[in-house]
Amino acid sequence: MSLKARFEALLEAAGEATRSASCALRLRWHMLATVLCPERATLTNLICTSGQQQNDWSAHYRLYSHERVDEGALFSRVRRGVEQALPAGHPLVVAIDDTLVRKCGTHIHGVGWKR
Repeated sequence: MSLKARFEALLEAAGEATRSASCALRLRWHMLATVLCPERATLTNLICTSGQQQNDWSAHYRLYSHERVDEGALFSRVRRGVEQALPAGHPLVVAIDDTLVRKCGTHIHGVGWKR
């Protein structure tokens, strides 16, 4: 399966990950903007990259704050795609940061602004 076909399948998964058509469309905009955005993929940058900066932003923030996206449905398709792309017998290696300390600011060991 080509990369384009995989990405289109992922965009289709947005419909399965949300309950309404408007949320699915907004999620597709964010997914596409994530690929195209030249800056950090903050929600503000995703809104601007998708050309929605002149509209009301509240629906974009509500999409994530009110649990309107089922991450499990979305990322299970991503995981299956990655597993299919792996050669037979190779493990799927994942790194997870599950520390309980605050993770913002420059007070965490090793965190800082770098060029």
